[in-house]
Order: sequence, then C-alpha cells, then structure tokens
Amino acid sequence: MDSVFDLLIIILLGLSSLSAFLVVVSILLPTPTIKIQRVLEERPGRSLLLGFVNFAFFGLLATLSGWAADQLSGVLEAIFTVFAGVIVLGLIIFSILGLVALAQLIGTRIDPDAKPFLISLRGAVILLLAAFAPFIGWYLMTPLLVWAGLGAAIQALLQRKS
Repeated sequence: MDSVFDLLIIILLGLSSLSAFLVVVSILLPTPTIKIQRVLEERPGRSLLLGFVNFAFFGLLATLSGWAADQLSGVLEAIFTVFAGVIVLGLIIFSILGLVALAQLIGTRIDPDAKPFLISLRGAVILLLAAFAPFIGWYLMTPLLVWAGLGAAIQALLQRKS
C-alpha cells in the first residue's frame, strides 16, 4: 500500500513542478510566448500539422544520427552524437515554448481578466491534468498538444518579418 501513496506523491509533485516550470517560463519569456500564442489562436490546424511533420522529420534525423554514431568511432562518432543531441535539444526547447503558449491560451480563455500569474497557473494546471488523463491523455492529448505547440513555436519564431 505504501507504493500507491509513493506513486501518488510523485505524480502530485511532478504536476506541481511542471506547472511551476511552465509559469516561470511564461514570466521570463513573455514576448515569444505572446507571439506563439497569437499563432495558436490564428492557425491551430496549421500549427498541429507543421508540428507533426517537423517532429517526425527531425526525430527521424536524430535517430539516424544516433544510429550512425553507434556504427562509427572516434571523431565521427562524436560529431554525429552532438548533431543528434542538438536536434533533440531544439525540439525540446521549441516544444516547451509552444506548451507555455498553449497554457497561456487556455488560461486566457478561462478568465481573460485575471492577473497574468493566475492565467499562466490555471492554464498550466489544466493543460497538465489533461495530459495526465489515463490513456486518452497519454496517447492522444499529449502528442497533439506537443505537436501543436511545436508547430506554433516554429511558425512564430522562425518566420521572416514582413
């Protein structure tokens, strides 16, 4: 029975720390968060599709680079390992920024007149609770949210200024 309580504590602490992380990122990086949130509001379908395509392409590229690093040795192994790490790090950073903007969007739609901290906190908690829902949240909601956030971040941060 102790393992059930341990698991419950781990889940609650994980949700709390991830919520705090999303709030802190939204407070520290307001300009990119606002730009990404605007893209999510205007083009959610395009963001989802772009995020899926980029996740699949760069995930495959990182996997192939990691495989090539395993087959090689010496300097080439290091080069391919670093290349795969940079790709994965880029995907993680863009996905986090997208999820922060998505949490902001959810919080804004709940109560647009609330203080920015409460908007971020409410959005982060609801976003994470939706992702933690058994099966549907794990296998459907989480990938869709990550892909939408990734696609919106790519659109907002890498588009050319007109």
